[in-house]
Amino acid sequence: MSLSIQSSETLVFDQKEPVLSAEINKLLGALGAKKVVGDTRLKIRAIQYDSRLVQPGDLFVAIRGFRQDGHQFIPQAIARGASAILAEKDGDFQPDLKVLVEDSRLALAGLASEYYDHPSSKLSVIGVTGTNGKTTLTYWLKSILDSAGAKTGLIGTVKYFIGRDEFTASRTTPESLDLQAFLHQMVCAGIDTVVMEVSSHALELRRVYGIDFHVAVFTNLTREHLDFHKTMENYRQAKGVLFNSLGTDKYAILNLDDPTSLYYASLTKSEKLFYSLKDKKAQFFAKSFKFGPAGTEVVYITPSGEENYKLKLTGEFNLSNFGGALAAAQTLGLSYDQIKKGAESFSGAPGRMEKIDLGQDFNIWIDYAHTPDGMQRVLETVRSFTSGRLFCLFGCGGDRDQGKRPQMGKVAESWADLIILSSDNPRGENPDEIISDILEGINQRSKVKVILDRKEALEYTVSSAKAGDTLLVTGKGHENYQEVRGVKYSFNEREIIEKQLQKLGYSKK
Repeated sequence: MSLSIQSSETLVFDQKEPVLSAEINKLLGALGAKKVVGDTRLKIRAIQYDSRLVQPGDLFVAIRGFRQDGHQFIPQAIARGASAILAEKDGDFQPDLKVLVEDSRLALAGLASEYYDHPSSKLSVIGVTGTNGKTTLTYWLKSILDSAGAKTGLIGTVKYFIGRDEFTASRTTPESLDLQAFLHQMVCAGIDTVVMEVSSHALELRRVYGIDFHVAVFTNLTREHLDFHKTMENYRQAKGVLFNSLGTDKYAILNLDDPTSLYYASLTKSEKLFYSLKDKKAQFFAKSFKFGPAGTEVVYITPSGEENYKLKLTGEFNLSNFGGALAAAQTLGLSYDQIKKGAESFSGAPGRMEKIDLGQDFNIWIDYAHTPDGMQRVLETVRSFTSGRLFCLFGCGGDRDQGKRPQMGKVAESWADLIILSSDNPRGENPDEIISDILEGINQRSKVKVILDRKEALEYTVSSAKAGDTLLVTGKGHENYQEVRGVKYSFNEREIIEKQLQKLGYSKK
């Protein structure tokens, strides 16, 4: 098997040879199939869930997606040479082997784990879930592990890493087949520890079923993804699956400053460790801390004793993220000296409180915050060290939870002196209607300037800043595109901002 990039958004796993030289019945043994018709001694070349990738001798798994049902493509898979079909619904298709199951997503995850010889059992896998902070926490932990000499992999929203090799992420948590293939590739590359973001979608859609997590970390739970989960209770329960699946010899690391942690603690049989900025009962407690635009000085009380850190990231939300990373690192057996170097050298994940500095006398930050809570956390932080005006430029994504839009408008109004509303990723929606939804939460319309063209909005905001001001651009973070009506256009906010600064006479140091 080899890895290749088919496009900037798709990670392709080329399964040239089956990993297991086994009859298919050995793969199907644990699935509890409803019906099996055909030759169970069949050997398969590879497993596919995309009919366009099927080659002769493959097993095609029909799964129901958000927009299309894989069962519609069974004839195409057979025409391309699929010798076995696994599906939830029967039909008049007649491959060499037909397997019917209750849940084809669950079956795909189980098959993938078996096919790749359960790679997660050969790795220390740390899963991080929560609404905000997952990317920063996983990158921070990877920095600590790398500095300590571990051979580390990472799976998340921005990138996938196998050691120093990196790949563009297609989604926060890949589909189960791709995820198991990626973990298998990590085992082959000699990776020993994997840090991964675990999204609520992945948990709900069984993508991580069959992964042997050694540690699970929870950051926080606030409104997000209600277009998919419908209710906050559904959202809370989806993330709870990660902790419910942990065994007694595993670790659940929970943010005691978020009340949801107590619910997740009640679900898990694993050992529980808490981190906190406020509650002294937590095993990892931030005894004292001081924030500034250049970073944070903190004293942490830990099971290993009192520890001092000078971190490059600032703000309570980042300090909380560090608490989760610190707890996970100690759980993995790292000492204070091993943790300190990687913790203090970490300068942030792409698009997360990312500072742009070309020598200007005002601050510019880019952040991925796209929820009301995420915006409030970052606005509150930058407000604390802004002597002048605070500008907030943001929009909301189309075809996503519409209910959060006025809430984000309200948050921006509470903290910013000037709000610049612009397009984010409108996708299939009218950008004007998205802006109207945001404006419903803003009473002081005199604070608002609407510039739909995001490039124009960025240039206007940079040109309007004076000494002591802070410009906060939220929503897109690391993204280097804008998605409009199904098409992704190249769009790099950092480059646009830097070019505008250069036009104003500033230059890189």
